[in-house]
Amino acid sequence: MIMSRTKIIATIGPASFSQSVMKKMVKHGLSCVRINTAHVEPDYIGKVRKLVDSVNLIQGSHVSIMVDLKGPELRLSDFRSGDFSVKRGKEYTMSGINGNGDMKLNNDRVVETLEAGTVVKVNDGKVVFKVTDKKSDMLILKALDTGSMRSHARVNIPGVELDLGNVTERDMEFIRASVKEDVEHYAMSFVQNRKDVTELEKILRSEGSNSGVVSKIETMAGYKNIRDISMASEMIMVARGDLGVELPLSEIGIAQKKIIAETHRHGIPTILATQILESMVTSPEPTRAEILDITNAVFDSADILMLSEESAIGKYPAESVMYLRSASEFAEGSLKNETEPEDFLGNKVAFSIARAAKATVSLTSADGIIAFTKNGNTARMLSALRPEKDIFAVVTSHRLARRLNLYYAVRPITIPESFATSTDLAQLIKYLSENKNFSKGRRFVTLSGLPYFLYGGTNDMRLVTMGEFIGRGYPTGKSISGSVSLNPEDRSDILIVNGSAYRDDYRIYKGIIFTGFPLQQDMEKMKEKNISVLSGAQFYRAIKNGENIFWDSATGIIISS
Repeated sequence: MIMSRTKIIATIGPASFSQSVMKKMVKHGLSCVRINTAHVEPDYIGKVRKLVDSVNLIQGSHVSIMVDLKGPELRLSDFRSGDFSVKRGKEYTMSGINGNGDMKLNNDRVVETLEAGTVVKVNDGKVVFKVTDKKSDMLILKALDTGSMRSHARVNIPGVELDLGNVTERDMEFIRASVKEDVEHYAMSFVQNRKDVTELEKILRSEGSNSGVVSKIETMAGYKNIRDISMASEMIMVARGDLGVELPLSEIGIAQKKIIAETHRHGIPTILATQILESMVTSPEPTRAEILDITNAVFDSADILMLSEESAIGKYPAESVMYLRSASEFAEGSLKNETEPEDFLGNKVAFSIARAAKATVSLTSADGIIAFTKNGNTARMLSALRPEKDIFAVVTSHRLARRLNLYYAVRPITIPESFATSTDLAQLIKYLSENKNFSKGRRFVTLSGLPYFLYGGTNDMRLVTMGEFIGRGYPTGKSISGSVSLNPEDRSDILIVNGSAYRDDYRIYKGIIFTGFPLQQDMEKMKEKNISVLSGAQFYRAIKNGENIFWDSATGIIISS
């Protein structure tokens, strides 16, 4: 599997609902599958769960599922002829569902709250009206465009917080089905304020899910309240489709940048959605403008990019993931000194330790960060900080691994449940050394709590060398690996000296480990002969004659090789 640091969500649909296609998408870097509940029934959740689980088992991946709740929508009711035409400058009436207006809204409360001067957009903004007067249960609207509308056309009222409710009964059916199938992420449509987020979160908890809320910003009200909404959300989705109806098109680019910047300030991940690679619904390659859009999103600090029609009904779902991953990966290669959250919402002590880990990776040229995490918070903090190297989130829960898989630069690693009560970091490192990501001799920064899994919390940072820990000393010279001699009469790569005395016949060795500290003049002799030295060595266990070992010149750590 190839995975960029920027994560990828793909909407599932007829084009991608097969194991063969899904395997290709995962191979190209897919992190999460989105279910658009507007087009399916609740039993579809179980079918997707079965498909995703089968692919995860085959590929050894941690792909998660996001259920996108449709929420309460504002729409027109039926027209007798199926559509309704208006002419610019003419006046028309609008009422609630039981009224006698030329156009009827599916929500009576909205008609009651609108005032003269309010702008009403219908049919994705193609037809615009302005309220000129209000008569009890009826609005008088002046058409600002000439056009036609079909039955059930979407209605947008920019800048007005509408009392539409939060979660519909249909949404509840999907929530219950999703909790049953252990779905990892829940997206909420048309979030207008912080209360919308907290109410869905309460419902999720009452139904048995510990997931947070992905808040979709697609109204002007949501855009204005982005700070409060982001502080209550697990993630923010910039839904550019409806947001582009609520806002003037000329403002959508700046709005996108402001939303990403505000959420990143607090360490909250951002998902960018809508028309990312829309041309690939029918074309095997994206346009240059689409690649530029992806590049700009990465440079703006978007954490996740989402495909919609491209993967749901498009001709090239796997190729869309491939191009999205390759374009974002190339852009990531040009990023330097990425901005950190200015007002992080979580534990400040743990956050400061995570910042130290980021700096240590850079200064020591370590290969990455290993985060031993009980509930995922350590990995989330690191993701928000955007270190130079990948974050390996080590967990005992497969569900948590799938949730963390959607976070920027995070690569989940699952270990046996028996490690959940471990306080022995050396044993954990020894176990991880068998994983291909952590080959012996590679250097990593580790973050954990003490004890490591029992209570959570981050209070410990170390620089470790992968492998079975044998001992440690004070290094001089370069890193060395080879076989060990305990007797100077034996020929090998590395000699172990009990004490601090150096002899000229030791010059045949590449490296010498002293349990004491040699004289400075002897250190100079060994330096001239390019002999690496480890002084003041202490051993966790005895080293056998002829055993192969490695020591890291940066840390002085000795491991079995």
